[in-house]
Amino acid sequence: MILSKKAIFALLIATIAVVTIFAIQIISSYTDGSGAPQLERSISIQFTREEMRRVSFGVVERFAAEKVESISIQPDGRALYIMQQGINSVQKEFNIPRDRLRAIESFIRDTGLLDLTLNLRDEVEGSDTFTRYTVTTILDGKSRSIRWSEGMRADEFAPSDVPPLLTRLRCMLMQIMSEPAGYEFDMGRCLQGLS
Repeated sequence: MILSKKAIFALLIATIAVVTIFAIQIISSYTDGSGAPQLERSISIQFTREEMRRVSFGVVERFAAEKVESISIQPDGRALYIMQQGINSVQKEFNIPRDRLRAIESFIRDTGLLDLTLNLRDEVEGSDTFTRYTVTTILDGKSRSIRWSEGMRADEFAPSDVPPLLTRLRCMLMQIMSEPAGYEFDMGRCLQGLS
């Protein structure tokens, strides 16, 4: 049986329509409506900032945290901020805007942070006070925890021994942490070591 030209044309149009609809659905599943590719929402982050001080117990000396701030970020943008200083503690829940979470996720993916080999110190030698940071990231089922310390530098323009990659990540996370903590975070001051 030979199909007429009209039947072949109708079948061709129907096939093109089905393929087009299927393609539109696939493309829209990878974008957020703005046309930009949508990253998989699979990142969770735990970031901790500890203000450390050397304390002495007779002949034994060790470092103890005077103040601990942490933020836990879920893949959907929900976050929990906790601050502990002595007997005082604060706990706040809030939401991180999607674009900021996407920027952090993109930064971690683009820099390959989970695959880098870093040689970092857990404390600052010769200093009685320093700040210790820990970031634990789970991205696409792959987990990585990084801990480093930064000393209180007298000259803020002097280069830091912390890789600029971690300085940038710290800045991004500290900016988010400052909002529920109720203080103004100076991003420009934080980024000075990056230039």
